[in-house]
Amino acid sequence: MKPITLRQYLLFGVGTLFNALGISILTKAYLGTSPISSLPFVLSLGLPLSFGVFTFLFNMLFLIGQLLILRKKFPPIQFLQIPVTIAFSLFLDLLRYLFRSIKPDNYLLSLVLLLTGCAVMAFGIVLSIRAEFLMTPADAFVRALSGLHGYSFGRVKVVFDTALMVLAVICSFSLFGTFRGVREGTLMSSILVGNLITFYQYILPKLFPKF
Repeated sequence: MKPITLRQYLLFGVGTLFNALGISILTKAYLGTSPISSLPFVLSLGLPLSFGVFTFLFNMLFLIGQLLILRKKFPPIQFLQIPVTIAFSLFLDLLRYLFRSIKPDNYLLSLVLLLTGCAVMAFGIVLSIRAEFLMTPADAFVRALSGLHGYSFGRVKVVFDTALMVLAVICSFSLFGTFRGVREGTLMSSILVGNLITFYQYILPKLFPKF
């Protein structure tokens, strides 16, 4: 295995921060959040623990899932998912506090925040992908599942995200009796982020050849 360079660490670290920033902006649109964050976000709205704490707990479950599936094939480098998730979760809560006064007063502004959040989050994901050494616990769990059953990563990812959204809807109705934390923005972000990632991956190497 090739040694990990400082550039890779920086790309992944900055990408993780942009990812958290994008999710935080997205939640302030009050149109839902990203599919992967929908379940911890809904639970944080109705239970004492914060969005960041629920995000950390779920990601640790995904890490345990990887260990159970891969066993001895689990790459030790992937234990770095733990400190990365801690930093990511803390940053989510910090940004949620800093952005607490942002409350869009019309639907157009909500859409602007939604689009901005998707664009920032997609950029962060692209930076993390370019690092080429670590994945988020959720994506690494999806990769482990896809390898176990022989399905493509993309196919399993769609099922995984859909399952999280369904669970988020169930929790929302159980806690509040209505939709909270899962709305049209959740579906919109699931479409927009993927397309924006494709756009960034096409345009950034042209603008910055050493990217």
